[in-house]
Amino acid sequence: MKAYRITKERYAALSASGYPGRWNSAGVYVIYAGEHRSLSILENIAHNPTIPILERYVTLVIDIPDDIKTQTLEPNQLPTGWDRRDQHAKEVCQMIGDEFVTSQDAVVLRVPSAIVPQEYNLVISTSHPDFARIGVTATERFEFDPRIVSRESDQDRDPDETEDSGPVLVS
Repeated sequence: MKAYRITKERYAALSASGYPGRWNSAGVYVIYAGEHRSLSILENIAHNPTIPILERYVTLVIDIPDDIKTQTLEPNQLPTGWDRRDQHAKEVCQMIGDEFVTSQDAVVLRVPSAIVPQEYNLVISTSHPDFARIGVTATERFEFDPRIVSRESDQDRDPDETEDSGPVLVS
């Protein structure tokens, strides 16, 4: 299986910081990746609304051997509201992720994205003995398109610089 992690070039290693995220508490070491490059882009934008586009970014192409044990959580297996952005939802997900890491039952936890629940992110446990079998097969330069990281509002935009997107279709 391939996974994709978009990160600042200076952090381009297959290592974890122990920084808390949706699926891990502080001090629980996991690596987050997406099953698709596009989902990894969305996750970066959602978690970093002011991406400094002058920073150098890379995509780590991660190879997870097919025989590595993976656990999948489907959206319907998660408590209602798991995908909200409040503290309670975060604590519920962190408890699930922390238990996954502690149990050592699998190396990879496939979790639905809170942004696109039909697609999956991967939570990779760096403390599992089989983690050593996971590797980076390529490091690709990545540049965020300024159009998707721009945060200017429509009212600030010069109407003469706006592209004509054609007629609006109403059904």
